[in-house]
Amino acid sequence: MTQFIEATIDENRVMSFDMKAVYEGENNSSVIKIPLDIWADESIDFYSLSLETYPFGRHYYIGNIGREDCPFATVSEGFLLLPLTTRLTSAGKLRLQLSAHYTDENGREIIEKTSIANLVFKPSMVQTDLTPAEFTSLQAQFNTLKARVDDLDKEMDYDYFCAALCARLLYVNKRITPIHFPQSGSRAEELVDELLSDFTADGKTTHYIVMPTYSGECASLIAIYAVEGNAVVGRYSGRALLEFMLSQVKG
Repeated sequence: MTQFIEATIDENRVMSFDMKAVYEGENNSSVIKIPLDIWADESIDFYSLSLETYPFGRHYYIGNIGREDCPFATVSEGFLLLPLTTRLTSAGKLRLQLSAHYTDENGREIIEKTSIANLVFKPSMVQTDLTPAEFTSLQAQFNTLKARVDDLDKEMDYDYFCAALCARLLYVNKRITPIHFPQSGSRAEELVDELLSDFTADGKTTHYIVMPTYSGECASLIAIYAVEGNAVVGRYSGRALLEFMLSQVKG
C-alpha cells in the first residue's frame, strides 16, 4: 500500500513534511510529495534534489526532474514525486533540499532553493548495502549539457569567443587586468578613448576590451597597457592574438 508523505513550502521557501509511519529499510512503499505552486509563475527548466542520509552521511543528487531523462523522480499535476527506496530509508534519517532551475528574461540561469528538511524513519531490522549509487547517469548529464549547447546561437562568433577566452586566461584581478565587454564596436571605440584619457602608464594595469565584429572586421581583443611609461593600444585577432597571449605569459 503506497502512502504519500506530503510537504509544505511557505513564502520563505521553508520546507517541512507531515508525519507518517515509515520504517528503516522500506522500499518504494512511501512517496515524497512536494507542491511546486511557489514557482507557478515561472517557466521552470527542471528541478533537482540534494539528499543526505544520516548517520552515515551518504550524499545523492537527482537532476533533470520534470524531464523525460530522469527515471528517479517525476513532476505530475503540480507536485514533485520521489519514491523512497531502501537506500534512502536505511540510515534512519534523510535530509533533503529542493532546487528549481530556470532562465530569466536576460538569459541568466536562476537557481532557487528551499530550506533543508528532515525525515526521520522508525527503527527496523535492516541489513542492506549502503554503497551510493549515481542517481544521475553520465548519459543524462551529457543530454542536459547538449540541450543547453543546442540552445545557443548556431552562428557562433568564434573570433569573439577566442578574444574573450584570451582575456580570461590573462586575467589576474579587477585592479590589474580589468576586462570590458562593450555591446557594440562603436561603444568599444568610445571606451578606448575614455580609458586612455584616465590611463596612468605606470606599468601596473592592462585593460582588455573584447571588441565585437565591427565595420567588416572580425571580433578582436584590444589591450591598453604601458611600455616604458607610454600608453600602448594594441588590437589582436587570429594568429596575432595567440602571439600576444604568449608574449604576455612569457613576460
